[in-house]
Amino acid sequence: MSRLGHILTTRSVVFDATQIWVEHDRVAYPAMLLGEDRRSNVALLKADLLPENFNFMRLDNTTELPPVGTMLVGISLPLEFDPTPSLGMVTGYESSVYQRAFQTTHLRTNIFFGLGEGGAPILDLNGRLVGMNVMTLLDIPSSYVLPARALFRIRDDLMFAGEVIYSWFGIEGRETTEVVRGSRVVVDEVIRNGPAEEVGLLQGDRLLAIGDFEIRSPSDVRNARFFARVGQFVQVKVLRDNEERVFTLKVSKVPEEELKKLAEDAVPHPGDSDDAAPGSNQTPSNKGEISPVSAPATPD
Repeated sequence: MSRLGHILTTRSVVFDATQIWVEHDRVAYPAMLLGEDRRSNVALLKADLLPENFNFMRLDNTTELPPVGTMLVGISLPLEFDPTPSLGMVTGYESSVYQRAFQTTHLRTNIFFGLGEGGAPILDLNGRLVGMNVMTLLDIPSSYVLPARALFRIRDDLMFAGEVIYSWFGIEGRETTEVVRGSRVVVDEVIRNGPAEEVGLLQGDRLLAIGDFEIRSPSDVRNARFFARVGQFVQVKVLRDNEERVFTLKVSKVPEEELKKLAEDAVPHPGDSDDAAPGSNQTPSNKGEISPVSAPATPD
């Protein structure tokens, strides 16, 4: 991901690894782990040595995402084959799977990735990096892709802080639906001593927008929280007593107890449970089967 040799891959690929290396033109180059995040299943590496000539992909921080039906190309190395393209399309966008939450919305594609193919780049037909494969569903031929903008945010935290610093607004949202008004999100709880309480948000406020995110569903709240930075001031627009009000909230770091709640709700990955064998591609799940497509290998 950079001329300096930074590499993004899945955490499950390097989970519990004693040595890490990357191959270029069949030559192995040692690499070190700079940071990892189990909630997003992303790891950042840096090659200790670099080949004289190599290409890298730039992360695009655009907010635009390809619509459902857009053709995609995934590039991976199945088994011991050379780089192999796979053709598919965007089949949906989800913020959860099997009642377990992602930290931000993921693309779902019909490209199936097997063992050892975690971290595969996904491109559109113009060659633009759309995102990185972080999970495969085993019961249907589908994979989940973390969008490039989310990778950009995670890479920065891993590079400069060694960990992903998750943000917190101090509110719990609840989705309600009405025949006339449709779906909307209201504040279900204002956490005591949190950022929302400090600026005067109240239970029952209807959330209209947080920063640049228009709020139509709980996943919009989750996306706004994911992309907000600790210490940043964001405007929260609400509807209260049929009157629009705007509050300026200072984003804080998620408290430890709230971070544990995020972990409990998050999609599981290797190392999150004693039931998951180190290096295994299987992760425990109540419904269906999930594979973060991990297969740590060793050289001959």
